[in-house]
This record gives sequence, C-alpha cells and structure tokens, in this order.
Amino acid sequence: MASVGYSTEDEREQVTAARTLSERGVVLSEQNRDEDALAVFDELVNRFRESEVPAILEEVAAALVCKATTLGTLDRPEETLVACDEVLHRFGASDALVLLKQVATALVCKGIALGALDRLEEELAVYEEVLRRFGASDDPAFFEQVAMALGNKGAALGALDRPEEELAVYEEILRRFGASDDPALLEQVATALVNKGNTLGTLNQPEEELAAYEEVLRRFGASSDPALLAQVAMALSDKGATLVTLDRPEEALAAHEEALAVYEQLQRWSGASDAPHFLVHIAMALVDKGAALNALDRLEEELAIYDEIERRFGASDVPILLEQVAMALVNKALTLSTFDRLEEALATCDEVLRRFGASDDPALLEQVSMALVNKTLTLIALDRPEEALAACEDAQEMGLEPRVAQRVEEVAKYVRQILKTSSPTSANRR
Repeated sequence: MASVGYSTEDEREQVTAARTLSERGVVLSEQNRDEDALAVFDELVNRFRESEVPAILEEVAAALVCKATTLGTLDRPEETLVACDEVLHRFGASDALVLLKQVATALVCKGIALGALDRLEEELAVYEEVLRRFGASDDPAFFEQVAMALGNKGAALGALDRPEEELAVYEEILRRFGASDDPALLEQVATALVNKGNTLGTLNQPEEELAAYEEVLRRFGASSDPALLAQVAMALSDKGATLVTLDRPEEALAAHEEALAVYEQLQRWSGASDAPHFLVHIAMALVDKGAALNALDRLEEELAIYDEIERRFGASDVPILLEQVAMALVNKALTLSTFDRLEEALATCDEVLRRFGASDDPALLEQVSMALVNKTLTLIALDRPEEALAACEDAQEMGLEPRVAQRVEEVAKYVRQILKTSSPTSANRR
C-alpha cells in the first residue's frame, strides 16, 4: 500500500532516492569535495530529468542551483550560466513557491557569473529581473535574494563607474532591510555600508566615508556572527586606509591593528589555520599596518612587520598571498633606502625580481615593475648609472601600467643624462 502523500509505492521510493542524492551532494559540498558533489548533483538531475512528481521536481531544481553555486565557487562561470539557465528554462514559469525560491537564487547566481565574465550590462539586467519579479513580495522567502540582487547591482554600477546610482542602491538596502534581525539580511546591510563607504571615497567625500565605516562598527562590532565580523574587519581596514590619506596616522594604525585582531579571531573560530581566505586578509592587514607605521616614522617597527609577512607567508603558493609578500618586500626596500641602507635595499629589490620576475600574474608583475623602478633609483644613489640604465630598460620591456611606464621613462632620461655628462668628451677620445 502506498504511503500517504504519494500516488504509488514506486513514487515514494523515487522521492526518497532523489532526496538521498540531494543530501549526499550537500554533504560533499560542505566537505569541500566539490567535484564529487557536482557528480552527485548531475546524477540526480539526469536520473529524474523527466519526472513530473512535484517533490522530485523540487530536488531537481535544488540540485541544479547547488550545481550552479558550486561551479561559481570553482570559478567556472560559463558552466554556471548553463546550470542557471536550465533552472530558469524548466521552472521559471512555475507558480510553486518552493520552485520560485530556486528561480530567484538561480537568477542571482547567473548575475554573479555574468559579472565574472565582465558582461556587466547583462548582469544588471538579471538583477533587475529579480527585483521586478520578487522585489515587491512580502514573503520573507525572497528577502535574501532581493537584498543580494540589490547589493550586486550596486557593485556592478560601481564597476560601470556610475557611483551616484550605486549609492542609491545601497541606501535602498539600508532602508528596506536595515531594521531586520535576520542574520543573512544583516550581512547584506553590513556589506552595503562598507560598499557605501568605498563609493563615498571614490567621490572624494572622506568624512562621509568614515561615517559609513563607523556605522558598521557601531552596529555590528560586538557581533559574534562570523559573516558580520568579516564586514567589521573590512570596515576597519578601509577606515585605516582613509585615515592615512587624511594624515591621521595614529588613528589609522589603531584601525589596522583592530582589523588584524578581528581577522585572526575569525581564523581561530574557523579552525582552519591554513585557509587562504583568512591568510590573505591577515597578510593585507599586516601590509596596511606597515604603511601606517611608515607614516608615523616608526621605521624599525615597519621593517619588522614586513619580515613577519615574509616569515609567515613567504613559502605560500597562493598567488594573492604572494602578491602581499611581494608588496611587503617592495615597501621594505623603500624603507631601507630611507635609512640609507642602500645595499640592503638593492638586495631586497633583487629578491623580488628573482622570486617573481618570471610570473605571469598581473598583480605580481606590477610589484616586479615597482621593484625595478626602486632598483634603478637605488643604483643611481649608489653612483652605478650603467646598471641603473640596464634596470630601466628591463622595466620598459615589461609592458608597464602607463603611470609606472612614464615614471620609468623619466628615470631613464635622467640616467642617460648622467651618463652623457660623465662620459669623456670627443676631444679626449682616441
């Protein structure tokens, strides 16, 4: 006899099988076994693709969304779009609430994938569709996706250099969800405040920018929610950077030290001491702390920070961590030059070139170009103009960012002038 709620015993077994696969895929995702999870989600979708049983359709839709989000975390945006579009094609016209929740999630996921492909206008159109279809709903089931669509819309507008519209979107998030007590919505509120501060900074409104960061700290600074504390740490880091530009280095140092403490607390809570996500933020906070110490002329302490970065992260193979290591070395060379420790500065520049000169990572190559410029200036100070010119020429072959390229050209002209004035006159040549 069939169980209550199912037409047949076979249908009940099919639903159980689908749910078992779904749960297995979710567990694999939680264990960061992404490829195994994808295989399970594909198995579920392929096995039950033709089913018309509502409970099974729910599992198929959820599996497709999980597949899309997993592909997104693996930085495979083209495949993400395919999975999202299948959700929208199959379930976009449904009137079942549980399926519409998956449609809203798929739309947001599709927007993120389009952004990763730098298809920003299409990305904006997708978020507008989320807002058109679900923005006026008073069903809490859609609130998180609407808030995410708004936040991502703001970021896309920022990437399109439309800061006034971007600010308006963040204000809408604060107006609509600022009084919520839902942790997922509060994360979007905190993120909107941080992004609002960043946008005000691009508009050269530093005091208003600081006020946005202070609101993050006031509202969420005492939170024990890791997602909210991550935004607190970000607000502290951005506050510190802004205070440096306002020539308030003592306050900047305090903000960077507090940010560092929050990131290290998050790392301890996670139990993942070697997780790149946390290590990158800790390394960046240390670099920022070094810059604040430099502004205070506490140069020995600054050098100690850069040595700590090298000690803690120098053996990493994570590109974004290595970028922080390279940046620390470049800054260390500059500070050593300030101390007139020119041979040490030169050796530090050479270390950047040795370790990262063959990289194809644009961020690392930018630090390599900075090291070449610094090496050139150090060689000039050491009265070694021929080597300085060779370093300039090496830098010019790198396809530098225009501002750096102009600086290198200016230095090269200066070195050539030195060499010209110091060379023997034609009358003295044999």
